[in-house]
Amino acid sequence: TRLYQKHKMMEKEIIARRERMQQLNSQAQDLVDAGHFDPNAVEETRIVMEERVEAMAAPLAEKGVDLERTLGYFQFNRDCDDEEAWIKEKEPMLQSTNYGNNLFEVQTLQKKLQTLCSEIKIHEAHKDNICKRGQDLVESGHPESEQVAARIDDLQEKYDNLKKLSDAYKAQLDLSLQAKQYYYDAAEAESWMS
Repeated sequence: TRLYQKHKMMEKEIIARRERMQQLNSQAQDLVDAGHFDPNAVEETRIVMEERVEAMAAPLAEKGVDLERTLGYFQFNRDCDDEEAWIKEKEPMLQSTNYGNNLFEVQTLQKKLQTLCSEIKIHEAHKDNICKRGQDLVESGHPESEQVAARIDDLQEKYDNLKKLSDAYKAQLDLSLQAKQYYYDAAEAESWMS
């Protein structure tokens, strides 16, 4: 990003130089209009200076495009890494075989799962945004298109697996809730009868 910041400063400098060139063009025209003794030399100097500024601007613009593509690539990889780390952090809860030992524990686990499912939905939008930016890199012909496409597929696969784990854990918790609710109701009925 430091290189990108330097590049942006250079672009600002070129804009300032172009503005200065416009002022110099106006002064050159004023000199010619005022009857300067060598109008050809004034015009030649003006043209040479304008060409120099433009000669700096063209490669700078190309470099800017390259830097933005590179920055986009690195940002894409960082976002993928962050999202994959989040997925890895959440997987253990969903792979757990703890479905609660009593009704209260099951209800607590269901609330935690509900919160996690909400987080998963929020992260789905973020994951989709990352994948779209990656697809844009691929479509723009980025030199690392194959690696980007592989990262997109891998991220999508990990996210889909997380959703499957979530659904499976929810199903097990629902079964556990039914069982614990039955035992709770049976214990309550037994206590009422005695």
